[in-house]
Amino acid sequence: MLSTAFVAKPVSGLQAEKLNKTDIVSGSADTLSELESVLRDKTDSRGATAYRITSASTKNKASGTAIIY
Repeated sequence: MLSTAFVAKPVSGLQAEKLNKTDIVSGSADTLSELESVLRDKTDSRGATAYRITSASTKNKASGTAIIY
């Protein structure tokens, strides 16, 4: 049996205007790259196909939010 798993893709604000917002996810990680992976994984787990990171902070740890589509 073949897997039909999809990986969510980041989108720009302009691209997002054409999509239907389904939810917001948040996460934290040690680096910004890891944060993006966390947000992408959460997007995937909810069955969404795209995400747009809307906030990111790098105080002691990287944390942020993303709108998912």
